[in-house]
Amino acid sequence: MMIPNNRLLRELGQANPKGGLPAALARVGRPLLYDPDHGRLGLPAWEHELIGVYWDNAAASAERLESPSAPLTGARTE
Repeated sequence: MMIPNNRLLRELGQANPKGGLPAALARVGRPLLYDPDHGRLGLPAWEHELIGVYWDNAAASAERLESPSAPLTGARTE
């Protein structure tokens, strides 16, 4: 799973700039649309925005799942 700007990368001091993720995802996931010179890399506005939302929230979401107190919905206690 690709989680940009995750805790492990930050602890290693490896910068993970936000600008790199949209370009990488557009190039790999939408090669027929990808245009590095286009403001949204050739992607529709909604898709480009969704990648930004993912970058903003993925690391914090993963860190919450790492917590021992993370709720496991639907978990059985039998």
